[in-house]
Amino acid sequence: LWGAVEVLKLLGEAHRRLGRYEEAGTFLRRALKLNVELNNSKNAKEIELTEARLVLDRGDFEKATEFLDQPLTDNPEWSDHEEMALKSLELQCQIALSKGEFRRATDLTALGMIHARDVRNKMRIAPLIQLRVRLYLLLGRHDEIRRNLNELYDIGKQYDLPVISARASLLKGRLFFMNGDYAGAERVFKEALEIFKARETERDLAELYLDYGLLRLHNQQYEEAYLLFEEGAYLAKKLHLVYIRCRFSLAMGQLESGMEEGKPEHANAHFKTAENLSLIHI
Repeated sequence: LWGAVEVLKLLGEAHRRLGRYEEAGTFLRRALKLNVELNNSKNAKEIELTEARLVLDRGDFEKATEFLDQPLTDNPEWSDHEEMALKSLELQCQIALSKGEFRRATDLTALGMIHARDVRNKMRIAPLIQLRVRLYLLLGRHDEIRRNLNELYDIGKQYDLPVISARASLLKGRLFFMNGDYAGAERVFKEALEIFKARETERDLAELYLDYGLLRLHNQQYEEAYLLFEEGAYLAKKLHLVYIRCRFSLAMGQLESGMEEGKPEHANAHFKTAENLSLIHI
């Protein structure tokens, strides 16, 4: 029974990552039902966290928050209760960032790093560090960004996980772009693109295509920007990533507005699509 629950949890997470939300929900409900017989609180919390990620992907912040209401740090009998707390804090921080609640996001990342002190496997804290970098990019805290990026690169190297290093490169490119170092942004975006394509990490590719396309748009390389936006929008739709789809529609509207041959009605259509997507809670 224990093994069946573990398999169902993994299947639920795998289908979530592929954007197959109905199938993911089915596997998670089956896991939860079997877990009732086991009466295992740790399994129940892990399933809740996956369900929170699922509804967060679909743009429903309030529903995701409901799954995270119960604290995870009051279960010292779990050998990995600190890692469980980190996963919860990571999701809470992601929600706060998406909602523009930067003070709360700052507090959550600080709390997360306190818990991280007791986590031996530093690979587990990489997602939280990435969120800190995203937050600091919005707040303009460049010294902290560089320190955290270096830590991400170290984790990627230590555990031989090039995708983590590529995610650091993506964020580094965003920093270069903000600082006007467009050649530097181009270089690290290319590095990240090569790794993401080789590892077929479609979620990372969707995000990179957006940033890379915005760089091309800034450089008035409209055809290249269009191709990047089209490919990224396709992936975002395939994976049902509502927030990213919204950003791609906004970017396509900016592209149409920036080109001499662009059509105002097409730009308006993209902006309207972005507005509609921003209101979706599936």
